[in-house]
Amino acid sequence: MAWYMVYRTIDGRPVSETTVEPPRLRAGLAYKEIAERVEAGKMWDDATASLVDRPAKILVNRIDEVVTDYQIRGGRLNATDEAALRATLEAEFEDEELVRNTR
Repeated sequence: MAWYMVYRTIDGRPVSETTVEPPRLRAGLAYKEIAERVEAGKMWDDATASLVDRPAKILVNRIDEVVTDYQIRGGRLNATDEAALRATLEAEFEDEELVRNTR
């Protein structure tokens, strides 16, 4: 089964996805036949107007960010203070999703 992606010609942003070939489109829209439906491992790339593999998520430890940000802003942490700050943050934000998030 063929799939079609309708997108804006000015910036390549998708408007809709369909199995029916669009007969007529209003000005500023175009369509492209795509091999498959946009699934979890794929995404529409506006720049190339095509399906591409979705990049892997980048996991970020938010506690590391807070400690690093504190040190960058001129805060002085010795090893004991850094461990205490980390322990406090970990106790406050026990939910793993809050600590490790994606960008």
